[in-house]
Amino acid sequence: MKIYLVRHGETLNNVERRLTGAKDVALTEKGIKQAEALSKRLEPIAFDLVLSSDLTRAVATAKIIVGNDAFVRTEFLRERSFGKFDGRLKEELDKHREESGLSRQEYHPPDGESYKMVE
Repeated sequence: MKIYLVRHGETLNNVERRLTGAKDVALTEKGIKQAEALSKRLEPIAFDLVLSSDLTRAVATAKIIVGNDAFVRTEFLRERSFGKFDGRLKEELDKHREESGLSRQEYHPPDGESYKMVE
């Protein structure tokens, strides 16, 4: 059995170095082109099952790759939630974590998840 892991295409938050996590954002034009290019590379593969996060960026990427809606959406494949830091700059989160004195594994942003929580 082979498992293929695919990350969604580019979003505006990626370009701006903003944390996205559980925030629902769309693909950029470049993100759409990235998914289309990957779709061409994966075209010869007959997938038995395709799973996708239920967030817009992942669903759009999956639709482009699969060519239709023949995939399963699940919230269990969502990225780590950054809580109140979703949509904010990564540097802001890093500063807050450093001020907390906690390790990257232990720290969780307000209303968000730590790395340990999503392992």
